Amino acid sequence: MSLKSIARAAGVSISTVSLVLSGKGRISDMVRERVLQAAKDLKYKSPLYTQEGATVAVLFPLDPEWRHVLEFVGVILSALESKLTAAGYVPVLVPISFTDEAEVISRKLEVLNPRAVGSVHYINEELFAALEQRGVPVVIINRSLLQDRFCTVCVDDFQGAYEAGKYLLGRTGGGRTVYIGYEKSIMTNLIDDRMYGFQKALLEAGCERPQQELFYVAEPLPSQLDQLLRPLFSAAPPQAIYVYDDYLALFVAAALERLEPGLAGRVELLAPGDTLDYSLPCTPQLSTMSIDTIQLGELGAELMLSRLQSSGFELLVRKIRQKLLVRAAGNKTI
Repeated sequence: MSLKSIARAAGVSISTVSLVLSGKGRISDMVRERVLQAAKDLKYKSPLYTQEGATVAVLFPLDPEWRHVLEFVGVILSALESKLTAAGYVPVLVPISFTDEAEVISRKLEVLNPRAVGSVHYINEELFAALEQRGVPVVIINRSLLQDRFCTVCVDDFQGAYEAGKYLLGRTGGGRTVYIGYEKSIMTNLIDDRMYGFQKALLEAGCERPQQELFYVAEPLPSQLDQLLRPLFSAAPPQAIYVYDDYLALFVAAALERLEPGLAGRVELLAPGDTLDYSLPCTPQLSTMSIDTIQLGELGAELMLSRLQSSGFELLVRKIRQKLLVRAAGNKTI
């Protein structure tokens, strides 16, 4: 029985089921009871009650500033769980923080004594190297920074940004197209891949100084975005904006409306995703370079199973393509 089945029965998201079953997060009593009842009705068995040697640990961060990716990560975890369970292994979710020291996480894993470790959206070179030295295979999912050292399943963000740039330039007839992203952070490689992929599209379109079309904010705060967009739209207004992700794109669209009512409807917006839950009626239907989270989870599980069945180490990397997904939203792209 998978988290996805419980989520469907309880009428909640997969990430909510994960939080309830792990005793984490701020979940209302009503929702918690509904999830637990659904798990009971479906005869869900906790991963803690499994035969020795069948446990696979799955690390995932629960830092407050990353809550907006829980829906995204939840689908990955569900697909990962289904594949591993079908192969006779039981994945145990291990909530962690980006600020945790390697030793802290290592102690958590020692209690579980897992056969393998998967890490979703999180990397720690010191921890992963120590696990590999002890004979515990590691597979990184949805982060590309350490793909030259550890087996990895990730998204081709360079390709996605390049194709997004070409699409926007085509939609605007070569009109001014800019990038809005975050300043450097722990996701440095992700920021670089999306920035350089977008620049490549600009260069091919004849832009001599693509660096001048790159703009950054530290956080998606209204004050920062207003300060950025006001001068940008006062001189040579861009006709299209490629945004770092659809979470930031929400704030960009709101800032455009503050700058001038209706402006968000006259500017092409496109962003990688899908970190937002587009099934909710309150979520603006943004066009995205969609990421197949089910495929990320399934490929991650297949790579883990391959490593569990192999006696040696072979560096394997799997990348999935982003695909343009045009949605019916309140701007002229769609």
